[in-house]
Amino acid sequence: MLVNTQYFSPVILNGIPQFQKNSFDWDKYWEEEMRRCIHGYRVGDVYITGPYYFYLNWWKIKRTGKGATRKQYGNPRFTQLDFEFFNLVEEARQKGKFIVLVKRRQCGFSEKAAALAAYEYTFYPSSQTVVVAGESKYCDDTMLKAHKGLAELKNTEWTQRFSGNLAERIARWKPKGEQEYVGNKGELHSISCWTNAQATIGKSPSLILFEEAGKFKNLIASFNYIKPALFAENGRTTGMALIWGTGGEMDSGADQLKEIFYHPEAYNCLAMDDIYSEDWDPEFIDDRPKVGWFVPAWKFSIIDKDGNDLKSESLTNVMDRREIAKDSSDPKTLMNEITQSPIFVEEAFLIQGKNRFNTGLLNRRLIEIRKSKGEQEKKKTGILEWVYDEVDIKLVVGVKFTEEHDGWCHIWEEPVKIPTDPNDPNSATSVPDFLYTTATDSWDKPEVTDFDGASKGSCGVLKGFLTIGQSSDKFVARITERTSDPDSFYEHTAMLNVYYNGVNLIEYSNYGIFKWYKANNFEHLLRERPEVVNISMVDSKVQNKYGVDPQSKDYWIGRLAVYIEKNWNKFDDEQQIERLIMYKEEKGYNCDITIQSALNIIHLEDNKYFGLTVDSPEKSKNNTSVNTFGKRLSSNFYVVKDGQIKKNSNGTTTESVNRSKRKTPRRHAL
Repeated sequence: MLVNTQYFSPVILNGIPQFQKNSFDWDKYWEEEMRRCIHGYRVGDVYITGPYYFYLNWWKIKRTGKGATRKQYGNPRFTQLDFEFFNLVEEARQKGKFIVLVKRRQCGFSEKAAALAAYEYTFYPSSQTVVVAGESKYCDDTMLKAHKGLAELKNTEWTQRFSGNLAERIARWKPKGEQEYVGNKGELHSISCWTNAQATIGKSPSLILFEEAGKFKNLIASFNYIKPALFAENGRTTGMALIWGTGGEMDSGADQLKEIFYHPEAYNCLAMDDIYSEDWDPEFIDDRPKVGWFVPAWKFSIIDKDGNDLKSESLTNVMDRREIAKDSSDPKTLMNEITQSPIFVEEAFLIQGKNRFNTGLLNRRLIEIRKSKGEQEKKKTGILEWVYDEVDIKLVVGVKFTEEHDGWCHIWEEPVKIPTDPNDPNSATSVPDFLYTTATDSWDKPEVTDFDGASKGSCGVLKGFLTIGQSSDKFVARITERTSDPDSFYEHTAMLNVYYNGVNLIEYSNYGIFKWYKANNFEHLLRERPEVVNISMVDSKVQNKYGVDPQSKDYWIGRLAVYIEKNWNKFDDEQQIERLIMYKEEKGYNCDITIQSALNIIHLEDNKYFGLTVDSPEKSKNNTSVNTFGKRLSSNFYVVKDGQIKKNSNGTTTESVNRSKRKTPRRHAL
């Protein structure tokens, strides 16, 4: 615990001496202040970094003074949080690393970022600082704070005349009658990457600040574009990146910020033990993963006169606020309190949805997965590959899964196989028909260069009911990708269908995938138009044989909402849950995973509607199934004969649909 921390602010304690300008004493004073700002300052055995000394003594922020009821501009007070932050910045610089952090709201990080930007601009000639964000309002706000802070230095020896505007400031000017610029030529830039992840190309920053990364939809792409400019040819870092997001401000960039935060070393960020995750399993307590830096709600909440955090009192205050929020009639009140003042890092990544799904239950499941190493280890990532007959090399006899770290297929449960002869447990095994449904939200156009920002194709697998004691009605596998070649995605979906012995229900809006399936002899893997959707579409004019009319989207989303209420605790896929929470019911919203999830629900319900379920041994007599394909529970509207669905009232055929079992594999021309 630190004491007498006011002595770290000698300029505030003693004021600026009134020496005659350019006198020996004047020059000596400002030389010493510059030395402290660059090399740091020591009081007793405690050292603070140069940037922190500059922040405490020469920077102005909006703050409340003792007994004040309104905020005014004044110098920051010493706090344990700021002490840790500026030490972290110094450590990253020395080690050639970057910083990724997730924080609570209202702890002054925009001011600290602005001070770092102004510090770099002021003390390092020809430096270049870039403040970047997904939305311009975030980087513009930090830039405005930097401009205001620099204006406060007008009576110091460091003030710089400049040219530029709010988005660009360069410390240079032309003296009267001169042709050459003078000044230290430091630069400040504010750049939004909302529509262009490459917007920072051409810059060579000594410092780049990624503001509100949880709302930065092109975060990883933008980071990767500027990253080479932060290194010299010998691999030594010449620039530093600081990436941060705020609890309660998680949206389109949340999953990308989470990727960097939970894998800091892969992005050259400082890595530290995960000491803030909730309820670590004792089995793994000494094997906690490395993560970025987290600022929980109790930091900079209640502090003593020297700026030390009073953790116990702060935690009590945080929990009291949550108890009050529970009494609100609006469930979002409690969610706001939790996300904006997170105690555990998982809470900071919770997303507040604006849709009909029960986001409270989804966020609850998200926390359960993130805090459990066992839950996270369910996921396997890899690729699928065709298995060909050893004699007839064009005959596909199956699909195999191979684990690869950067693979495109994610599996939480392998396909279940049962004996082909129920009376002989030693007979060959296969994946039963109708146990798994698959569905796909596809894409056609390959003319895309920014694959991270483009709409992706997504194919998922939903498991139905087999026997009591096994999982059922849960998602078990997913492919979500965007490449330069749509055909590769189409083929991957076909592989997933063969692997799980499913047929693919596809939204009938992008037609390339249907053409590919037919051209490559995979038409038998296309699912016909679901009747449960047709009944809901009174005015539909679409006459497609396969797939589902996109005009019925509201119906699928409604059925998915019902599924979530009943089965929220069965989700294992973090990215799927995040997409469900973030889903927006507005035209043009990129919702690939949500769409395939909803289509899978329709697919499963349509199977149940027609009695297309796995034959259980208890329901079989003499190896003859009692299930009748196409049989409806209530047969007063449809009857089935020879695989054709016919209307019962007048005998007219409503649709010719083949409901017979499909056997895979077949011979394919690949």
